[in-house]
Amino acid sequence: MKYNQVEKICKACDKPFFVRNYRKDTAKFCSHFCQNHKQYEADKKQYVCFGCKKQFTDSPSRNRKKFCSMDCRTLASDSVKERRKKAKISALKTRGTTSARILRKYIFSIKEAKCEICSYNKRDYCLDLHHIDHNPNNNSIDNIAVLCALCHRELHKGDIQYASKKGKITRNDKQEYIGTRSLR
Repeated sequence: MKYNQVEKICKACDKPFFVRNYRKDTAKFCSHFCQNHKQYEADKKQYVCFGCKKQFTDSPSRNRKKFCSMDCRTLASDSVKERRKKAKISALKTRGTTSARILRKYIFSIKEAKCEICSYNKRDYCLDLHHIDHNPNNNSIDNIAVLCALCHRELHKGDIQYASKKGKITRNDKQEYIGTRSLR
């Protein structure tokens, strides 16, 4: 027996081990391995691996456990990447971004790429297409106005009224609003 130590039996592996006198009442395990892997043996939960679909047990503290091993995780991550890529492609198709880009190119080839309200023309990607009758399916040239992002938002909020037949753009406070944006 070692000097100033007490012999105890490990609760996990049943091997004898020595501890100092001040730990004789609290020591239960001979090593960190026994403490970490055997302490909650009765409390372990059953999980199903996402990769190989086998059942495995693990600590209850790991409530988001998805894979039984690193090999299953790496094999499944390739398929997850492929699934995300396919989902992204299908989302792009359903959103209609390709048809919107084609419509934008077509309108800019016919109309000048500048805001019809404030004459902004520095960056064409800042310009929006506004459907005058608020019908997104009506893509005739007479129904589409080219507006900058700020004027487009003000138009939809009701700060600006766009009368296409008269050719006038008016604010709600009955001021003429042609050419430049006025500050309040």
